[in-house]
Amino acid sequence: MPDATNVTAQLWSTRLASAWMRACSCGETLSVRAQRNAAAMNTAAKARPRFSEHGDVSIAARACVAVFFFARDFYNIDQALDTSASANEQGRSYLHFMISSRFASLVLLLAAFSPPPPVYELRDVDLSGWACLTKPGGAARTKDGEERNRRKNRSAIDLSGVKIDSFDTVTFLAEVADYDQRIGKKHRRLLTPPEREQLAALENQVVSLTGWLVLAYQGIPEGTNCRSHDFLDWHLELSPEPADHPAQVGDRTPIICEITPRTESSLYRAGVRMQKLAAFIRLPDNTFTATGSKPHKICVTGYLLWDDEHNREDRDVGPFIEWFSKEGYHHPWRSTAWEIHPVMNVEDLGTD
Repeated sequence: MPDATNVTAQLWSTRLASAWMRACSCGETLSVRAQRNAAAMNTAAKARPRFSEHGDVSIAARACVAVFFFARDFYNIDQALDTSASANEQGRSYLHFMISSRFASLVLLLAAFSPPPPVYELRDVDLSGWACLTKPGGAARTKDGEERNRRKNRSAIDLSGVKIDSFDTVTFLAEVADYDQRIGKKHRRLLTPPEREQLAALENQVVSLTGWLVLAYQGIPEGTNCRSHDFLDWHLELSPEPADHPAQVGDRTPIICEITPRTESSLYRAGVRMQKLAAFIRLPDNTFTATGSKPHKICVTGYLLWDDEHNREDRDVGPFIEWFSKEGYHHPWRSTAWEIHPVMNVEDLGTD
């Protein structure tokens, strides 16, 4: 019966030969894919950050060559074991060492060719071909939903000469509390025609809000953007004070400001970066990651919006975070249903 050393060498010789074949096949597959994508590239592929297909092929080729040499070395060890059944203990210990060192090197090699973790950041988004670009009402199925989406999907305007009222978090909350009293209802579907006109006048205001950007994150697919997985809003949670931790129970709830696909490119080109301004990013799995930056004080300018879709007390709106859902969302998650949406300008005021 072959001993453990012999079996291990034979096993890894076979596995690495298989890995070599997969690596080379991967290179061929990527080459074909690159040619196919060059002929017909859809909008989703354009929207997502991606690496060059030629780079993928090059990496696959290098991996193919490297894994080939490791497979060859394991094969040589395997052969040495077959022809040295009577080798002394010192020789067999050397072969054990060779197997262990080659295996460790293989682990390092595979780690080196692992893709880097994604970086969540604003992009220079190409909206051409996006079906929702010509649908400001999004995928709404109700009259009030379409009205809300049209407000959210407004495009950026030239702000020069525009009357802009400026607020900090305290004065903003006081101002919109007065608006809530004027409206007197929780949802726009309950408004009378005169009340809708009153709301429209409020939502036509361009305002500026100054606060601390502790947390930012991409939203989920929603009807406003026709439920696209590639064109998402960015949520900026503006807090009254800086914090050295992401959202937790007992924290004050923020004011929500949203960058939309229609305003993202202009902000990106202006040099706005979430990794610099925010202290934490919430990932798609609802965990938090630190950016390495302190929270920056920023001044956000955009249209005022009443997001009555998220106006439930305790779950949506409240002064403090009280609980987390099993999915990882904090509740309440906002201090008011009023927000700045869409954001058209972001000014960095530093960390002091």
